[in-house]
Amino acid sequence: MAGEPAAPLAGLRVLDLGSFVAGPFGSTLLADYGAEVIKVEGPGGDPYRIYTVSFLAFHKGQDDIVVDLKTPEGRETFHDLVRSADVLLDNVRPGVRERIGTDHATLAAINPRLVRGTVTAWGTGNPLSATPAFDPLLQARSGLITAQGGAGAPCQSAMLVHDIGTGSLVAFGILAALYARRRDGLGQEVVTTMVNSSVMMQAGEFVRHAGRPAPAVGGHEYVGDTAVHRLHPCKEGWVAVAATTPEHAAALVAALDLADVGREAGVGGEAGAVALLRAPAAGPAADRITAALAGLTSAEAADLLAAAGVPAAPVLDRGGFLTDPWFAAAGILTRIDEPDVGPCTVVRRYADWSGNPVEITAAAPPPGAGTRRILAGLGYSDSRIAELLAAGAVREHPAP
Repeated sequence: MAGEPAAPLAGLRVLDLGSFVAGPFGSTLLADYGAEVIKVEGPGGDPYRIYTVSFLAFHKGQDDIVVDLKTPEGRETFHDLVRSADVLLDNVRPGVRERIGTDHATLAAINPRLVRGTVTAWGTGNPLSATPAFDPLLQARSGLITAQGGAGAPCQSAMLVHDIGTGSLVAFGILAALYARRRDGLGQEVVTTMVNSSVMMQAGEFVRHAGRPAPAVGGHEYVGDTAVHRLHPCKEGWVAVAATTPEHAAALVAALDLADVGREAGVGGEAGAVALLRAPAAGPAADRITAALAGLTSAEAADLLAAAGVPAAPVLDRGGFLTDPWFAAAGILTRIDEPDVGPCTVVRRYADWSGNPVEITAAAPPPGAGTRRILAGLGYSDSRIAELLAAGAVREHPAP
């Protein structure tokens, strides 16, 4: 509607040359903020496309063009795309950008206002620079796997910790560079690594002081740090309890009728609540709490504790948030239709604004779905587009 504020990044054009997750997740965030994102794929396509539904989640709402950068005509077409763009982002290994002519120096000469997002695994100029990396390798080298495994065998997270973290970091850096461009009119290269994500995830390790409590470590049977800040089994499932103040502990005691727990420790009143906060995760106090919750389902336990003012939540199955009533009511998720897969649930948007952001309801397109339309938007004539298609410099879907 005329006069309504646009989405925060409306009018911004982003070229995504990334693959897998670490790079493309950054452009996905920018698309959620209202940017026009064009995925630029080579003739072989993004190898991550074999993970169909996951690919959709990381590329929803994007357009797609296939350009062969190994051909002179393809490079010329790509340079025209660069002239039209505000941002370009990728996550290829060092050396590849220079070889195919997508490095910052080359692109800045074509478009000085371009903000280039560069994601690598290990950074440049070190023995690991040229080697590929995937999330488990970063978890291993950073110590995260050891922290999760505790004193036992190492235990890696099944989540894409570094891919998501790095995509978020590069998107944040790109926004900062765009803000700086408003000041001086020039673009710049934003460089981050998956190693940066490892450091970010472990930022607490940099805080060292006399008397600092020992950092929490995981384990294959790790349920938490204290009796009131841990997972407790229920009649059905588990509940997570996170009491962190004397008020929380006192509310838990009242909700579960455990007034004698503090007395058993030799203290009462507020002092008893404080003592309960320090009670070990395995011990008499923890056993009493578990016993009090044993007759409840995880949902019932979470509701009971939350109503009393104790931070608590049911432990859902993996992917349980897709069908959980709270997530549905919170409006975090939305449904998109994918022609080959059918209706899919994805994140509606990762942030909200008081303005009028655009809702993304489109799935990720097949390779080259927007080739003809994007080139026409650059001013290419039908005959020029036909020549490029015939030469194999660009491709479209479906092929004519």
